[in-house]
Amino acid sequence: MSFWICITYKTYLDHRSQKRHHKKLMFAAWHVNGSPPTIARQYRGRFGIESSYRQLNQARIRTCTRDPKLRLLFVAVALLLRNVWVWIHGTVLGRQSGERPELRLKRLRFPRLLDWLARLIEQQLHNHSPRMSFILESTNLKLLNFQLEDERKRFYADSA
Repeated sequence: MSFWICITYKTYLDHRSQKRHHKKLMFAAWHVNGSPPTIARQYRGRFGIESSYRQLNQARIRTCTRDPKLRLLFVAVALLLRNVWVWIHGTVLGRQSGERPELRLKRLRFPRLLDWLARLIEQQLHNHSPRMSFILESTNLKLLNFQLEDERKRFYADSA
């Protein structure tokens, strides 16, 4: 098996120091034709796809249930959370510069958003908030809560 090692660079402007910087990029390419800058452009789209899957797995609810409907619901929640994060960056945290908004992803990282949401939900459930109870009842998540509780009991019974 053989593959190409492509080395190229990209330039960018540091917004704080207003200096132009160069960043070296290295790619291992197999069955890809083109110059190193062309391959870098092709891989750039692929990096976005890989990041989306990584973030989806960060937000995915871990479960041992075999119910496909419940598992699909958990994946849908993870996708929704990631899309909310993208929307926040595009509309609230992004800065308009030219045709496209300039994203400042360091202002709110995806794991930080997930942590905030988990703490908020935990706090609302712990305090028996009437707002959270209404949300749980109105979206029929009460049934889901019972299923998760049964899984937890089964887990502790099996480990004893």
